[in-house]
Amino acid sequence: AGVAQKGDKSFLSFRVKGKIDSFPVKVGDKLGKGKLIASLDPTDFELKVREAEAGLVHARAQERNALANYDRTRLLYENRNASLNDLDIARADAESKKAAVVSSKKQLGLAKRELAYTQLRAPISCSIVSKDVEVNENVNSGQAVITADCGTWEEVKVDVPERFISEIKSGMPVSVAFDTIAGETFSAVV
Repeated sequence: AGVAQKGDKSFLSFRVKGKIDSFPVKVGDKLGKGKLIASLDPTDFELKVREAEAGLVHARAQERNALANYDRTRLLYENRNASLNDLDIARADAESKKAAVVSSKKQLGLAKRELAYTQLRAPISCSIVSKDVEVNENVNSGQAVITADCGTWEEVKVDVPERFISEIKSGMPVSVAFDTIAGETFSAVV
């Protein structure tokens, strides 16, 4: 006795943690690549995006101010009205603020990626075998949300008594019969 299933089972999960707010698929649904499987409540992630956008605006304003201060200090230094130390401090501040803008851009990019991760989509065409969570449940990143069959070949798993194991070799041809398909056998390989 055994069980037939697709040969490529996948356990799909979110890349971020959160509360599931939508789960439009059912067991047995066939999904095309990119089809929405489930989504998390995006509110916290949208707030992180807005916070990162505000941080970038602030960093750019500080960079403009530091560059203007550096330009003023450089002119004063050229006219011998500022010391080399003042010029070095103004230059270092401008470079620091420029680096802060780069960092803020990366934080915004990360926040946008995390927002996109609140939607779980089918990576390839597959069928839903099981739903492992429900709407309003909190899930962790990497926690299986669904089990999907994404393979193109069938696999039959059987329990073989220990006394017959030594007679079975990898690559050996076998015949498979199903109770639901009376009188028909199928060729298979171990």
